[in-house]
Amino acid sequence: MLFFIVLFLGFAINSVNAATSFCCEKTINGAWCQNAPESECAENFRKVQTSCEATAYCKLGTCVDVKEGLCQENTPQRVCEDNGGAWYNEDKEQLSQCRLGCCILGNQGAFVTQNRCKTLASIYRIESIFRNDIKNQLECVMSVTSDVKGACVIEKEGLRDCKMLTQAECRDLQTGNSQNSGNLIGDLFNGDEDELEIKISFHEGYLCSADNLATNCGPRGGTICHEEKVYFTDTCGNIANIYDYSRRNNAEYWTYIVNAENSCGYGQSNAESRECGNCNYYAGSICKAYRESGSPAPLYGEHICADLSCEYKGERYEHGEVWCDTNTREGLDFALPGSESFKIICYNGEITVEPCDPWRATICTATEIEGFSYATCRANLWQDCTSQKNEQDCLNDEKRDCIWIEGYSVLKDDEGKELKLKNLEEEEIRASCVPKYSPGFDFWNSQSESSSICDIGEYYCVVKYKYNIFRDKETIEEKRELQRKFCVENCKCIPGYEVGDAKNCEKGCESNAKFIESVQGICGSMGDCGISVNYLGNEGYYEKYEIDFTEIE
Repeated sequence: MLFFIVLFLGFAINSVNAATSFCCEKTINGAWCQNAPESECAENFRKVQTSCEATAYCKLGTCVDVKEGLCQENTPQRVCEDNGGAWYNEDKEQLSQCRLGCCILGNQGAFVTQNRCKTLASIYRIESIFRNDIKNQLECVMSVTSDVKGACVIEKEGLRDCKMLTQAECRDLQTGNSQNSGNLIGDLFNGDEDELEIKISFHEGYLCSADNLATNCGPRGGTICHEEKVYFTDTCGNIANIYDYSRRNNAEYWTYIVNAENSCGYGQSNAESRECGNCNYYAGSICKAYRESGSPAPLYGEHICADLSCEYKGERYEHGEVWCDTNTREGLDFALPGSESFKIICYNGEITVEPCDPWRATICTATEIEGFSYATCRANLWQDCTSQKNEQDCLNDEKRDCIWIEGYSVLKDDEGKELKLKNLEEEEIRASCVPKYSPGFDFWNSQSESSSICDIGEYYCVVKYKYNIFRDKETIEEKRELQRKFCVENCKCIPGYEVGDAKNCEKGCESNAKFIESVQGICGSMGDCGISVNYLGNEGYYEKYEIDFTEIE
């Protein structure tokens, strides 16, 4: 309900002996039209030695504020005009601008002037209806608060037609104030309503198909979608109650309005139910024509609670669920060149795919709450991973998306020497902090920053061999098994090397497979770098590593 507080400019006319006072148009204290001593009259304003009631310039009338639509009686002309009003030498009841009516604003009403109604509509930015047939505030309020529904029976010459309306809508038909009342009655009675004696009555809580109303509307006219649920209709096309096959022949169910709470399957989805139309959008169903939705046919009518869930890669998702997927089987934990992540959305039974930003600048992450999935594309925080010097900072997932890989360190000192990092036990070891979700870039572009990023993970491995002057060096170059046998340092870098293959290995004696896994894990985590296949499974065309034999004296 709207409440309006109207403030009017006040003034007073004091009674002072006219023989000893003047009528001051304005006093030095700012008051208008006052009987006062001459010394109290303001300069540049009129004054006459008589009572204000006898002057023309202080004559009282009605002041109309055209902009606000307000009317004030007993106002001097000068006061009115100085405040932007229009002054009339008439009583308020005689002015059409001041006649009150019912201003209907949405579902609220106020008993005000027509100009005030327009002003209020502008303030609240909604359309208004002004009814001058309503004569008081109570009737005005009643006209907009009667939203109870029922059967509005329209009778002429013994023929009783019916429409399901609110009480206010039916009253508008009775008074002829509805903009559509003439059209409605004309449609009902073939356009000859002007010649008919029509009686209109409202029956709260009744359906038009009620036997005791004796209308020409009967039960079982079909079904229709209304407010996202399946409803019965009567033979006149009016909305009846929610579709319930078990009550299709129940006389009481066709007599009184039954709300959703007291209808079949309340609170349940009722998706694909052939017998109940109490659809629940939030539980995953909505009314649709069964032929359009691909749902099974209902036992009666043409509509059903269509299932809003989705099937994706063999799994069922509820309406409104959002989850993640990638274009590779490995997912983003093993991001390959060209791999991307997506948000997958199930809405109204349909799947929508929304890609996250390219180059894995954003990644899709999902959470589950009571089995319901929520997902979003968030920033990939990989940029400062390689600058972390300990495992604890590296794995701080509130600040960055990084992983810890042991093997060698990508951090170098000013001379390019490898720096060791501290693990969780505060031990200094050879390890690297690298992006958990490797970023992507246009590595095929010579102007791209990809080379500088991949170079951070580059690793040079020098293998030392020990042989005597009687053994030909070329023989070792040609035979891999001899390389493994006579290796002394960094034997892990020899393809196929296993622990124990060398006679006198002193340093870097772990297996080649473990070493390659470490190197590839670090290098590949930097971005689209290292030994890899793309997201389609195609192998890269660069050599895995190079072998160069240089004799060290």
